[in-house]
Amino acid sequence: MCLPRQERFERSEERLVDDLAGCTPLVTLGFLRRSPHAVKLVDRDGRLLYLNENAMAFHQIQNVDEAVGKLWWEVAGPHLRHTLRNLVTRGGLGENIRTEIERRDYEGRPCRMNISVTPVRCREMRVSKLLVVCPLIFLPVEIVG
Repeated sequence: MCLPRQERFERSEERLVDDLAGCTPLVTLGFLRRSPHAVKLVDRDGRLLYLNENAMAFHQIQNVDEAVGKLWWEVAGPHLRHTLRNLVTRGGLGENIRTEIERRDYEGRPCRMNISVTPVRCREMRVSKLLVVCPLIFLPVEIVG
Protein backbone atom coordinates (compact mmCIF):
# COMPACT_ATOMS: atom_id res chain seq x y z
CA MET A 1 0.00 0.00 0.00
CA CYS A 2 1.33 3.43 -0.96
CA LEU A 3 0.46 6.60 0.88
CA PRO A 4 -0.67 9.45 -1.39
CA ARG A 5 2.67 11.24 -0.90
CA GLN A 6 4.55 8.08 -1.89
CA GLU A 7 2.47 7.71 -5.05
CA ARG A 8 3.39 11.25 -6.10
CA PHE A 9 7.04 10.49 -5.39
CA GLU A 10 6.85 7.33 -7.50
CA ARG A 11 5.23 9.11 -10.46
CA SER A 12 7.68 12.00 -10.37
CA GLU A 13 10.57 9.55 -9.93
CA GLU A 14 9.47 7.57 -13.01
CA ARG A 15 9.60 10.78 -15.06
CA LEU A 16 12.97 11.64 -13.53
CA VAL A 17 14.39 8.19 -14.35
CA ASP A 18 13.38 8.64 -17.99
CA ASP A 19 14.85 12.13 -18.02
CA LEU A 20 18.14 11.06 -16.43
CA ALA A 21 18.66 8.08 -18.75
CA GLY A 22 22.13 8.34 -20.21
CA CYS A 23 23.33 11.08 -17.88
CA THR A 24 26.72 10.83 -16.22
CA PRO A 25 27.67 10.29 -13.50
CA LEU A 26 25.19 7.51 -12.99
CA VAL A 27 23.19 8.35 -9.92
CA THR A 28 20.35 6.11 -8.85
CA LEU A 29 17.22 7.46 -7.25
CA GLY A 30 17.75 4.92 -4.48
CA PHE A 31 21.04 6.66 -3.65
CA LEU A 32 19.39 10.08 -3.71
CA ARG A 33 16.44 8.90 -1.63
CA ARG A 34 18.58 7.18 1.03
CA SER A 35 21.27 9.84 1.33
CA PRO A 36 21.74 11.20 4.86
CA HIS A 37 22.16 14.65 3.26
CA ALA A 38 19.65 17.08 1.81
CA VAL A 39 19.79 16.25 -1.93
CA LYS A 40 18.18 18.19 -4.75
CA LEU A 41 18.25 18.06 -8.54
CA VAL A 42 17.76 21.43 -10.22
CA ASP A 43 17.64 22.37 -13.88
CA ARG A 44 19.96 24.92 -15.45
CA ASP A 45 17.50 27.70 -14.62
CA GLY A 46 17.46 26.76 -10.93
CA ARG A 47 14.05 25.06 -10.88
CA LEU A 48 13.72 22.15 -8.48
CA LEU A 49 13.20 18.80 -10.20
CA TYR A 50 13.65 16.47 -7.24
CA LEU A 51 14.10 16.71 -3.47
CA ASN A 52 14.78 13.79 -1.19
CA GLU A 53 12.94 13.60 2.12
CA ASN A 54 15.84 15.20 4.02
CA ALA A 55 15.74 18.23 1.70
CA MET A 56 11.97 18.45 2.15
CA ALA A 57 12.33 18.32 5.93
CA PHE A 58 15.15 20.88 5.87
CA HIS A 59 13.03 23.34 3.89
CA GLN A 60 9.94 22.40 5.95
CA ILE A 61 8.03 21.19 2.89
CA GLN A 62 5.16 18.81 3.56
CA ASN A 63 4.26 17.91 -0.02
CA VAL A 64 6.74 17.49 -2.86
CA ASP A 65 4.34 19.31 -5.21
CA GLU A 66 4.86 22.46 -3.12
CA ALA A 67 8.48 22.68 -4.30
CA VAL A 68 8.97 20.89 -7.63
CA GLY A 69 9.02 23.46 -10.40
CA LYS A 70 9.82 26.37 -8.10
CA LEU A 71 13.13 28.16 -8.19
CA TRP A 72 15.61 26.90 -5.61
CA TRP A 73 16.02 30.36 -4.05
CA GLU A 74 12.25 30.76 -3.69
CA VAL A 75 12.23 27.69 -1.45
CA ALA A 76 15.50 28.48 0.38
CA GLY A 77 14.67 32.11 1.07
CA PRO A 78 15.07 35.45 -0.66
CA HIS A 79 18.21 36.35 1.33
CA LEU A 80 20.07 33.54 -0.52
CA ARG A 81 18.82 34.45 -3.99
CA HIS A 82 22.03 35.95 -5.37
CA THR A 83 24.26 33.26 -3.88
CA LEU A 84 22.15 30.37 -5.17
CA ARG A 85 21.70 31.95 -8.62
CA ASN A 86 25.49 32.27 -8.83
CA LEU A 87 25.88 28.57 -7.94
CA VAL A 88 23.35 27.57 -10.62
CA THR A 89 25.07 29.73 -13.24
CA ARG A 90 28.53 28.39 -12.45
CA GLY A 91 27.27 24.78 -12.26
CA GLY A 92 25.44 25.23 -15.57
CA LEU A 93 28.78 26.19 -17.12
CA GLY A 94 30.21 22.85 -15.97
CA GLU A 95 31.99 23.89 -12.79
CA ASN A 96 31.97 21.68 -9.67
CA ILE A 97 31.37 24.02 -6.74
CA ARG A 98 31.69 23.75 -2.99
CA THR A 99 30.75 26.71 -0.90
CA GLU A 100 29.65 27.65 2.56
CA ILE A 101 26.70 29.90 3.29
CA GLU A 102 25.49 31.58 6.42
CA ARG A 103 21.88 31.13 7.40
CA ARG A 104 19.74 30.43 10.44
CA ASP A 105 19.02 26.96 11.82
CA TYR A 106 15.57 25.70 12.86
CA GLU A 107 15.85 27.44 16.21
CA GLY A 108 16.82 30.76 14.64
CA ARG A 109 20.50 30.59 15.60
CA PRO A 110 23.08 31.77 13.03
CA CYS A 111 25.01 28.92 11.41
CA ARG A 112 27.10 28.01 8.37
CA MET A 113 26.16 25.30 5.90
CA ASN A 114 28.18 23.59 3.17
CA ILE A 115 26.73 23.19 -0.34
CA SER A 116 28.15 21.10 -3.19
CA VAL A 117 26.89 21.60 -6.75
CA THR A 118 27.84 19.03 -9.38
CA PRO A 119 26.86 19.24 -13.06
CA VAL A 120 24.99 16.23 -14.45
CA ARG A 121 25.78 15.74 -18.13
CA CYS A 122 23.60 14.17 -20.81
CA ARG A 123 24.82 11.75 -23.50
CA GLU A 124 26.04 14.69 -25.60
CA MET A 125 28.11 15.79 -22.55
CA ARG A 126 26.12 19.00 -22.13
CA VAL A 127 25.15 19.99 -18.61
CA SER A 128 21.47 19.11 -18.30
CA LYS A 129 20.93 19.30 -14.54
CA LEU A 130 22.71 20.06 -11.29
CA LEU A 131 23.03 17.74 -8.33
CA VAL A 132 22.97 19.77 -5.10
CA VAL A 133 24.10 18.12 -1.88
CA CYS A 134 23.93 19.82 1.50
CA PRO A 135 25.23 17.83 4.47
CA LEU A 136 22.86 18.35 7.37
CA ILE A 137 25.68 19.44 9.64
CA PHE A 138 25.57 22.98 10.87
CA LEU A 139 28.74 24.82 11.82
CA PRO A 140 28.05 27.47 14.46
CA VAL A 141 28.89 31.06 13.60
CA GLU A 142 30.86 32.97 16.18
CA ILE A 143 29.09 36.18 17.06
CA VAL A 144 31.43 39.03 17.89
CA GLY A 145 30.26 41.70 20.29
